[in-house]
Amino acid sequence: MKILFATGGTGGHIYPAIALANRLKKEHQILFVGTDNRMEHTIIPQHGFDFKSIHIESYEGSIISRIKALATVGTSYFEAKKIVKQYKPDLIIGFGGYVSLPLLMVGKRLKIKTLVHEQNSVMGQTNKMMYKDVDGVIVCYKNLLETYPDKKVRLLGNPRSSEILESFDQKYFDSLNLDKNKKKVLIVMGSQGSVTMNHKLVAFLNQVSDEYEYLFVIGKRDYSLFKDKITNPNIKVYDYLEQGKILAKIDLIIARAGATTVSEITALGIPSILIPSPYVAHNHQYFNARELIKEKASILMQESDFTAQRLEHSISHILEDENFYQTLSKNALKLGTPNAIEDIIHFIGEIMDE
Repeated sequence: MKILFATGGTGGHIYPAIALANRLKKEHQILFVGTDNRMEHTIIPQHGFDFKSIHIESYEGSIISRIKALATVGTSYFEAKKIVKQYKPDLIIGFGGYVSLPLLMVGKRLKIKTLVHEQNSVMGQTNKMMYKDVDGVIVCYKNLLETYPDKKVRLLGNPRSSEILESFDQKYFDSLNLDKNKKKVLIVMGSQGSVTMNHKLVAFLNQVSDEYEYLFVIGKRDYSLFKDKITNPNIKVYDYLEQGKILAKIDLIIARAGATTVSEITALGIPSILIPSPYVAHNHQYFNARELIKEKASILMQESDFTAQRLEHSISHILEDENFYQTLSKNALKLGTPNAIEDIIHFIGEIMDE
């Protein structure tokens, strides 16, 4: 079977698609299509997949951005149609991002089976637009089953949940030369980091004791700006870490509430303090975090409410209260979808047999 993956814009869209494609490529032919000016243009080929690009602008944001987007809608549709007709896929899977829209539209027009995957607890704009027209919808949060009550909508989870269970790398973990006798706290504010939060976290980390071992991932963009501001010798500072290779040995993670991060921590049952980014579309990270808070699986801290004292108290509460620690861990595991990839593949089979 020939499968076309349409995705782009953010890692939250791209990495789950790659996780599923890594399993499917054993038996099927895979082609990725994304934009020509976003991160998927480099990331997907680096993972060994064939990649074609089309040009389309984001229809999120200001009026000017939307006008620019409208100007590219027509041309992107014809670019997508050309790729689809050349590749002749049996199935088109949209993993979000505005680049998915023209490809799913072409799929509908040419009567090709289509499927969309929604990683967040709020349906993205493209998936919302195409929800009624596609053959299947995969979601990761219960609340979307209530919002979209349709038999073609399935709560199957994020493929990263399955992949993360096999990602730990002992050799990579050992290379970090961490203290075997201390509990480990990973702090990472997204793949690019966050200038706002880095300022606040630097002040916090410079005054913490050596009771726990902190791994602070600043982000490559701002590493040079912040690395020398950490004066506490007990803090390990990185521009980037291969997070999947170490998460299984992390005792607590302080992170944004992006779709991939949430899927990984629930799959592994890692207690967490989530600080949602207020700068993302539709404030979806807050709603992702809220789903965990409802189930007592995490602690939520809004960026606007952040203080070093509050964070220190929350860390101590989690790591020193064994009952609370186990409650967070068990409740997170209940929300995890470790069989996501196999369940999605089974659903694909159902769709193709219809």
